[in-house]
Amino acid sequence: FRHWLVRTHPTAGKVYVQFINGAVHSWNDGKTAMSIMRHKRTLGRNYAVLTWREVEKCRQFKLDVLKTSPVFLLAMIPVVYLLVLPLIYLFPKQLLSAQFWSQGQKVAFFSGYHMGRAAYYSSIVQELERKLYRVDDNRDKTKLHELCLCTLRGDSPSTAAILRVRPTFMHPALHLRNLSRAQLSFLSRVLLLNPYLPKALLKRRLQKHLEDIHAMDHGIQMEGVGKLTTEELRKMCYLRGVNSTSWYRPTCEEWLSRWVLVSTQLEASELCLLAHCMVFLSTGHSRVK
Repeated sequence: FRHWLVRTHPTAGKVYVQFINGAVHSWNDGKTAMSIMRHKRTLGRNYAVLTWREVEKCRQFKLDVLKTSPVFLLAMIPVVYLLVLPLIYLFPKQLLSAQFWSQGQKVAFFSGYHMGRAAYYSSIVQELERKLYRVDDNRDKTKLHELCLCTLRGDSPSTAAILRVRPTFMHPALHLRNLSRAQLSFLSRVLLLNPYLPKALLKRRLQKHLEDIHAMDHGIQMEGVGKLTTEELRKMCYLRGVNSTSWYRPTCEEWLSRWVLVSTQLEASELCLLAHCMVFLSTGHSRVK
């Protein structure tokens, strides 16, 4: 059937082949992720039992299931699938996961997603500045104010400048659990998470994904940034806030090395600073044009 469709209806055949290949990749990724999660439960719910690639595989699988399962459940209903299939064809970005996209679609869709999240970067910094009045120590307040000004100007702050604000982020007002719903919503957009959930769910999802990234950073540091493939480098940079879809390998290595240098010096209690690093370290790379 596949060969006949490609030969007689090239456009429809191309879409059909792309969809079948995506379904196979999605099924294989799902089996791998489920096996990893069973392995994790057997040895204890600890990131130390997983490699960074396994952490990323499970994280991405959960996001893909949340995105695609409603579509495929509807497609299983008789007659309804006649409506669902054209919608899948017309709106692959909104209804399908990346396994079903062509290479050209991946570049276009991820670039579009990035422009959407980068539009909120200045709002994230401005919300952070509004919290400064609640910080008692003037020196800590000044360091963070200077970092925010540097970011808003579009200058790329040094890793040392970011690490200098660690004491400021230890203030209760800047803990992840005390952020406003607006701040949680903006930061969720950076990680391409649903920003419209209730505050408690926003906080829980954001914290879980930041814990995953933090664990992955330690794994990447142990393996060495230079050991990652070019595709892995681009994906890891993109996840952390920059549009790296067309970056060359040296640029990816340089940026990810800076990120890992900062992230691996942070404690698990400093996830709020880690979240804001996605904006600080993306400055100069993520302007909306």
